[in-house]
Amino acid sequence: MFYREADVILFLYDITNQKSFEELKKYWIHQVLNVSEKLLMWVVGTKYDMIDNDEVSLVKREEIEEFAKEFNLHISYTSSKDNIGITVKYNTNNTINLIKIINLIN
Repeated sequence: MFYREADVILFLYDITNQKSFEELKKYWIHQVLNVSEKLLMWVVGTKYDMIDNDEVSLVKREEIEEFAKEFNLHISYTSSKDNIGITVKYNTNNTINLIKIINLIN
């Protein structure tokens, strides 16, 4: 498993796709917790640029907050389209040494 020696886990889901959030809740959180409960963990909604789009169905914020509270997760959002939310810094070996998660909600 690629996350066995991880210090931080980012659980990403598409805010416009309820199924992606359900998979996270039903499968991925339990896979990670079976390995370690001492990780820093974030649930990160992708496609934040769609948050004000009335034409798409969004995962309910209350559902995300309840899930995050249950598993002690931080919440954040990101948009690759608008280039917001997560900044990754690489070291000389091209491995990640810092992930900065920008909290877009207050």
